[in-house]
Amino acid sequence: MVRDKSKLSEVNSDKVTIFEGTPEKKRRRVRAMKGTGAVIIALNQVRKSDNPFSKVIGNPHFLSTAMQNVVDSMKKLGLERVIGKEMIQNR
Repeated sequence: MVRDKSKLSEVNSDKVTIFEGTPEKKRRRVRAMKGTGAVIIALNQVRKSDNPFSKVIGNPHFLSTAMQNVVDSMKKLGLERVIGKEMIQNR
């Protein structure tokens, strides 16, 4: 699940399905996870700079809330496999 599918144009595989949305929306999150073997997580917290101590832009609890939502949905669907990648985005 990504906010903007057009940013993943280089992903071209019949083994990966990309849904557009946000992990904050339960219905889309569950629909995206249903029938999968794993969940790939590459969430980031947007900050003013690449410095990990710089000011957070937006919801300061986004990552913890989103991860809890993802884990809750995975449990509901019986999913146990997670592939994670930390990302930093500069604005």
